[in-house]
Amino acid sequence: MMKEYNIKTFLIVIVPMLLMAIIAIMFSHKDKNYNVSLIVNGIDYWKYNNKKWTNLETSDEIDWKKYDIYSSNKYINSYYVTINNNKTYFFDSNNDSYDVEPPYLAITSKSNIKILNFKEVEFNDSDNNIINSYLRKIKINYEGEYSKQKKYITDINNDNKEDYLYIISNELYTDKNVFYLVFAKYNNKIIAINNQINKDIFIHYDISWILNMQHNGFNNIILTEPKEYNTRYYLYTYNIDEKQYYNIFED
Repeated sequence: MMKEYNIKTFLIVIVPMLLMAIIAIMFSHKDKNYNVSLIVNGIDYWKYNNKKWTNLETSDEIDWKKYDIYSSNKYINSYYVTINNNKTYFFDSNNDSYDVEPPYLAITSKSNIKILNFKEVEFNDSDNNIINSYLRKIKINYEGEYSKQKKYITDINNDNKEDYLYIISNELYTDKNVFYLVFAKYNNKIIAINNQINKDIFIHYDISWILNMQHNGFNNIILTEPKEYNTRYYLYTYNIDEKQYYNIFED
C-alpha cells in the first residue's frame, strides 16, 4: 500500500510540476512580443512590434517620445528625443536641453529593454584553440597572423555565465582564404554571428551594443562599421533554424 501511495503522489504532484517546467522552458525560448523603438545614434530608426522588426526611413514615427539613453555602453538618463536636420536634441520633462556624447542608443522608456555590459579582454592560449576550432568548423585552413583580433566578455543568452565574442581577420596577411569573422562561444559551443570569406570588400565590424532582448534564447547584438563618415549599424538576431545569428535588415 505504501508503494502504491507513493506512486500516486508522484503522478499527482511531481509530474504536473515537471510538465509546467518544460512548458516554461519552451516559452522562454520563443520570441517575446516586445513593443520597443530604437534610435541608433541618430542614424537608424528601428521598431519592434507584433514580433516584427521595421526599419523606419525617418524618425517621424518615434520622434518626441521618451527614451532611455545610453552613451557608448553607459546609461545616461531618460530624455525626450527629437531629431532635426540630422542633429539630435535631448530634453527633460521641464524642456531643459542636454548634451549626450555619441555614439548613443535610445530605447523606448518603460520597455524593460536595457543594454548588457561587455568588455574587451586579452587573448590567451585557449582562445587560439577556440579560433582554430571555429576555422576548422567553417572549413578554413589558416595558420598565419591576424590583422584583427578582439575578444569580449558578455552574456549572450542570459544564463548568468560568461560568454565570449570574437572578431578575427587575416585580411592583411594573405590573399588566400581571406576572412573577417564575428562569432561567439557559449556553454562550450560556438555560434556564428557574421562570416565574410574571400570577399572583394570586407565590412570591418565591431560591437556597439548588446540588448537584453532575447529571440529564441539569444540576445540581440548591434554591430557597427566605424567610419570617419557614414558610420553604419547592423542589427543581428538569432535564427533557430540556422542555429546562427543573421542581419535583420540585410540589403
